[in-house]
Amino acid sequence: MPNVVVVGAGAAGLAAGRCLEERGAADVAVIEAEASVGGKCLTATVSGRPFDLGAIIMNAGYKQTRKLAAEFQCELQDMPAVAVANPATGEMWAVGERLPGSRGEVASALGRYYVERLVHIAKNGRGLIAANDDVAMSFAEWLRARDLGVLESIIAPYFTSFGYGYLDEIAALYPLTFFDSSKVRMLAQFAIGARPPRWRFLQGFQSLWKSVAAELSTVETSCAVRSVERGEQGVIVNTSVRRFEADALFVSCSPAAALRFLDYSPEEERLLSSFIYQDYLVCVADVEGLAPRSCFFDANLESAKRGHLMVATRPWPELDATILYSMISPGRGVSETIDTIRQDLARIGATMGRVHLRKRWGQYFPHLPGEAIARSLPRDIEGLQGRSRTYWIGEALAFGAVEPILAHSRRVVASAAIGPAKQEAAGVR
Repeated sequence: MPNVVVVGAGAAGLAAGRCLEERGAADVAVIEAEASVGGKCLTATVSGRPFDLGAIIMNAGYKQTRKLAAEFQCELQDMPAVAVANPATGEMWAVGERLPGSRGEVASALGRYYVERLVHIAKNGRGLIAANDDVAMSFAEWLRARDLGVLESIIAPYFTSFGYGYLDEIAALYPLTFFDSSKVRMLAQFAIGARPPRWRFLQGFQSLWKSVAAELSTVETSCAVRSVERGEQGVIVNTSVRRFEADALFVSCSPAAALRFLDYSPEEERLLSSFIYQDYLVCVADVEGLAPRSCFFDANLESAKRGHLMVATRPWPELDATILYSMISPGRGVSETIDTIRQDLARIGATMGRVHLRKRWGQYFPHLPGEAIARSLPRDIEGLQGRSRTYWIGEALAFGAVEPILAHSRRVVASAAIGPAKQEAAGVR
């Protein structure tokens, strides 16, 4: 029987599957409910060109991801220069041209943020387990309490636009986890008008995970989990395709999805049901009259502007097809949000034509509200590792970006009681 079943063939599940095989797991089956692998690294084709509808950008800090890309000979391409647009006035300018303070003030604030983050790490540790009262407040409140409010408009484009939430709503723990030293350097370069290195996959981010999946022993798509039974003798995973029996289970899907099939304990139910999500819309449409190929709409990056266009990027200069990003407001749908996006573009003199694709990520970026952070729930969730032969990986525990997801999957696999020697030492039979 398979030694391990991994639920979910996104970045976390495939990385875990690869690490498990490297570490000598007898057999690993990675199963995926969707028809293709990749999860939120989803690439679609428009006019013969790939368009990423989820993960898209890598910066200099994505060392593991770029190493994997080199191993599988995935070609990378520089991201286009970025501009900023204000739909209220119709104005447009280059990133770094207009700052909320002088360049010296911004540089000083970034330096002080870096020091404050180091203090946080020294006190609480790294990653999402570093949860307590200090980082349960909103990130906007956290910045202002440290006289760093000048950074809000500089940070928001690279956080809110990517579907992670508004700075006046999201617990400070999440931006502190995301904005590490590599991203601070990136922000500093943008602030002085420089162009820091950023890349995308020429054939789309999903192409990487298709390559990884092709080398694994067992990856089954269109294989939805119906139920899971965990006991002293092992794990039984009942799917739409067949029944799997294993010694251990790795869960990389969202907490909400896991609750639909897992034979959860009261503690698992309490912890997994604490997560909340973003309702994030990504669509590809023809846009004429948008001169820069990538453009933030900075006036729309606050919660009061939910439902408006946050960023537009045109990956292929020969096409009008443009990727457009927005949150969906409660009570509104995709069509209404697209109408609002159309109006935002019109305000800066651009015209939106045919909509080729629309992807509504109704459960994007699983995260915990401030009150759960204050109770240190992330530590409790990590404390579930290994219980009932189950290991938890993915963005809910790592952060919703590929690089930390890869690092977390590797750490969990390395510490798991998987493989003959480790299972014997752990008393697993």
